[in-house]
Amino acid sequence: MPAATDTWPAPQALPPSPRARLARAALAAALSHPAVESGHPGPAGLHATESGGERVVGVRAIADGQGRFELSLCLVAAPVPLHALADDVRARVRRAAAAEGLDDRIGSLEVEIADVDDSTGFPPGRVSW
Repeated sequence: MPAATDTWPAPQALPPSPRARLARAALAAALSHPAVESGHPGPAGLHATESGGERVVGVRAIADGQGRFELSLCLVAAPVPLHALADDVRARVRRAAAAEGLDDRIGSLEVEIADVDDSTGFPPGRVSW
């Protein structure tokens, strides 16, 4: 009997789902902030979105059953005022989603700073970017 790869055409890559596109855009937007170092998998390692073999660490995108996605970002940041940082990251994520045509797909949007990396050389306490 022939192997499955002998009888079926090679699988075509599917375009990324809106969920995957939103997760990637959210992480890229967060990382565009100079005080954000990286995404963080969270204490249980579950802060990630997987799609098509790709894992976007630091962003959990969960369908809310209404055609939107609850986004939760878990990040590592420099030692800066964290509330201001989270507000700025939320604004960046919303702009990035709009640029992707996905702004109507965001439900709730949470930003958690899981760790502060003081080895970044970033000036402590800086509030304007």
